[in-house]
This record gives sequence, structure tokens and C-alpha cells, in this order.
Amino acid sequence: MNNKISFAIIFVCIGITVISCKKDKPENENQTNSPKPKPTAYLVGPSSGTKNIEYVFYLRNYQVGKGYYIDWGDGSQYTYLTFGLYGGIDSAYHKWTSPGTYQIRIKEKDTYTYEETAWSDPFTIVIKDQITFAKVFSDLPESLGQGIIETSDGSFLVIGHTNTTYVGDWDVFVIKTDKYGNKQWIKYYGQPAVNDYVKCFTKTPTNEIVIVSGVSLIKINENGDQLLFKPISWSANVIKPSLAGGYIATGDYYSSYSGNQVVVWKLDDNFNIVWEKIVADGYGVASVEDNNGNIVNLYKISGAPFIAKLTTTGDVIYTKKINMNTTYSCDSKAIFKTNDNKYMICGITSATSNNVYFVKTDTAVNIVSEKYVCNAWTIDKFNQSLDNGYLACGTDYLSYIGSCLYYFKVDENGNVLWQRKPTSSNYTNGACYEIIPTSDGGYAITGFKKDYTVNKNFVILVKTDSDGNAPLP
Repeated sequence: MNNKISFAIIFVCIGITVISCKKDKPENENQTNSPKPKPTAYLVGPSSGTKNIEYVFYLRNYQVGKGYYIDWGDGSQYTYLTFGLYGGIDSAYHKWTSPGTYQIRIKEKDTYTYEETAWSDPFTIVIKDQITFAKVFSDLPESLGQGIIETSDGSFLVIGHTNTTYVGDWDVFVIKTDKYGNKQWIKYYGQPAVNDYVKCFTKTPTNEIVIVSGVSLIKINENGDQLLFKPISWSANVIKPSLAGGYIATGDYYSSYSGNQVVVWKLDDNFNIVWEKIVADGYGVASVEDNNGNIVNLYKISGAPFIAKLTTTGDVIYTKKINMNTTYSCDSKAIFKTNDNKYMICGITSATSNNVYFVKTDTAVNIVSEKYVCNAWTIDKFNQSLDNGYLACGTDYLSYIGSCLYYFKVDENGNVLWQRKPTSSNYTNGACYEIIPTSDGGYAITGFKKDYTVNKNFVILVKTDSDGNAPLP
């Protein structure tokens, strides 16, 4: 009986408590228990993209005194933006590493009371894989791909020279492909009975293409229409637009009297020579411009790199040898301006291992760091990647298959991120002549592959993903 009484008492007490809670319930309790409001701020950004590409999103209609969490929908850490009396950052960057459909949401937090809203309605972004392919253009005559340009619509122009009778002997060709590497057209340029070998090329600020052969300068648009053809008496190894307008070209002259001499040319917008400067004995490699428009010219003598700095009018300020920490002969190939306004000199030594070098200097061309990596048989071209790293391509030689394509990527300090050396017979007996970053975060490569059944070289075009992977041609 005591148990029953106790139970009754407990029951009554509980009943009183519940009633008391109901009686004392504040008038706005229904509002308190209602769902939290959603933020009035919202994100503006792309609704589609490609994996491993960083995209920017902008926060709009944000309020001072509030913070905003961004959930990117991929399980990664939230991004947090905050806005005080003195402002804040209204944009955030993110990249997705796998294809898929992702729901991006934001949540607002009061930075004084710490109260939070509910998550916003989702903002959807669809992330796709990078396009990859490998093409061999075996329907061409003997041909070598020397370089690639990605056009404004994401397709490709492959530039090289071929042994034809369309114009002369060896002529310049340009192949236009779609973004999947399917050939759309091919056009030939050159002078009759003259060998036009591609020496260098560049894209103009107005998306036209300028090609320099040993004897001609050719300008075309992205449709391959010839806009300018100009016989020339100079031969550059590199040409690029100048910060001050016109173009800077770097190369060398040879004469039986003086041997090889490094030459820098300043050209106007119509590719007329404004000035020409013989810098030193040696071989001209490449040039960049500093923040004041002065020209920093890389050249080489007897297996060592040198720098000549010139004014905007071609006067030599100084020449300086780069005293690298190696006893091997150095074949410098490129110089780049880094994102911190220093310089990166790239090339290959005669060593049998760790023979590709990345030498970083300060603005006075004093060595800051040296990095020796990889093992290449040849390196034909270096380029900068979109994330401030560097790309290199050429060939390697393996005893059991012979020569094969070889390309790799390093970070801004020269540390190897990945290297690819396809050993399938589809990739052997050839070479990479250029690798470029593409707008979808991957890379495009051209060069050649030798077909011994017909004893000819044919142009290749390879499109990789962001890690350098590509299918078989």
C-alpha cells in the first residue's frame, strides 16, 4: 500500500509540475519553438565547374556584426567569413576534388550574441571530370608538333612544321581541334622553296597568333586566316608581348668572324624592329621584364647560364654569371618571373640523375635556392602552371623500350608533385615538345611519335587530367 501511495504522490507531483509549466508558459513560446529563420545573405558563383579548379564565390546582402559559415557540401571544413565595423572579406575560394553534384549552404552567426540562423536553401554546383584524350595525326605527311595554344572557346591550335609540297619544302602548319582533340582543319604557311621551321610563337593581347620561323613571321587569327606574312632577316628563339606594347624577341646571330652572339630585339605592334642589341657572345634563351619594364635576358655560354639586364631602350645595365652549385654542364632553357617578383631559371645538366634544375634568384639575380630533380634524357620546354608551379616535358630513354614521352610538374619551389613516363608502345619512340596548363585544370601536350612501319614522325596531341594522366592514343 505504501508503494501505491508513493506512486500516487509522484503522479500528482508530476501532474502539478506539468500544469505549472503550462500555466507559466510565456506568451511567445510558440515563436521560440518555431524553426530558426534562414539567413538573408546569399552566395553568387558558378553553377558548374571542373574538379581541381579553384572557384570564387561572393557573399551578398551580408550584415555588419555577423559571421557566415559556408558548407561546401563535400565534407570539407567550413569556411567562415565575418564582418565588423571595419569591413571584412566578402569572397571565398573552393575546389572540389571529385566529380559530382554538390549543395552549398550558408549559416549566419551574430558575433555578439552568438545566435545562429538555420542553414540556407542550397546553392547547387555540378562538378565534372577533366577531359582527357590522346591523338596521333597519322594522316599528315612527316610532321613535328612544336607547341599548343588553347583558344578562347577551349579548343586547341597545334603548331609545328611538316615536310610537304603544299607551299615549299618544310612548311609551318596549324591544326585546329575541338576541345576533345578532334581535328577540324589544318592549314599551311610558308615561302616557296624555303624551309620554314617553327622557331617560336606567341599569343597576342587580341588573341591572334604570331609564328616565327627561320625566315618568316606569320600572324593568323584563331580561324587560321593569315593576317600578316613577313619575310624576316632575324631569327628569334622566343617572342612575347612587351608590357610597354609591341614585342620582345630573344635569339642569336652566327658569323664566321664573331661566332654566336646573343641578340635582343624590340618590335613594334606591326613587328618592325624598333631596336636591336647584341648583348654578349653566346646563345640567347629567353627574356622576361621586371616591374619597371627592364628586360632580364637569359643566355648561355660554355655550359653556364648568364643574365643580361637591359633598359627599355636596349642599353645593357649589367651582365652576370649564375654560379650554380654543380660541376656539370648546364643547358638553360627558360626564365620566368615568380609570383613574389623573383626569377626562376630552368634547365637540364649533363648529370645522369637529378639533372633537371630550378634555380630561384632575387631581383638582383642572386641565387636564393637551387633544386635538382628527376632524371630526363632531354628537356625541350618549360612552362608555368596556373597555380605558380612549373611544367617540363621532353623524353626519357629506357633500355627495354627506347625513348618515351616524359613530363612532370613541380611546385613553386621546385618540389616534384608528379611525373609521368608512359611506357606503353603507344607512347614510345617519340618526344614531348611542349606542355601547357589548360582552363579545365588539366594539361595539353604536343610533340611527335615515330611510326617505324612507314618510317615517319607524326604529330601527337595529348590532354591529361590535373595529375598528368591520359588514355592511350
